[in-house]
Amino acid sequence: MSSILPILTPAQLRFFLICNRFIQYCSAVVVVGINSYFINTGKRGLFTTYVEIISVISLAAFLPALVTIFMTTPVKEYILFIDVIFSYLWLTAFIFSALDYNKHNCHFSTPSGVACSKKWAIEAFIWLTFFFEVYLLFSRSLKKHFHSGFIDGVTKSLNRYEKSINHHLLSTMAMCQPRNAP
Repeated sequence: MSSILPILTPAQLRFFLICNRFIQYCSAVVVVGINSYFINTGKRGLFTTYVEIISVISLAAFLPALVTIFMTTPVKEYILFIDVIFSYLWLTAFIFSALDYNKHNCHFSTPSGVACSKKWAIEAFIWLTFFFEVYLLFSRSLKKHFHSGFIDGVTKSLNRYEKSINHHLLSTMAMCQPRNAP
């Protein structure tokens, strides 16, 4: 019987982390671009300023974080802490954008005069950045457990448990076999 847990090599996990960080970075670049357009064309509200600050700081933080995927130093733990903080900041930005652009008519929300499609696009890219941030946290924890031998230990425990169950099933089936009468 095959194992329940999918086993990935460290190189495969590193590849997924790099792809995830790259998609996250691209989404943040799109958010910066659309939000800068909002600031250039309309009134600046508190939400527009908040998203601009978060997205620009994210761009500055995501590039060094991309390099830490290849490192084995304690710097990775600080990046993990920063990723947790940014996940909450991006979640807050998504909630604000969903409330501003979907609760009422989006034509009247700040910045007024900008097409609703651009507002919905920035909302979508904020969601993508948040989603990939959370997925990155999950992937990093999976990689950490993989390197610490956690998954190997779980796999060995599951295999022992599976052998034990098979042994008990075979012995139960043997007891249920009808015996030939003499």
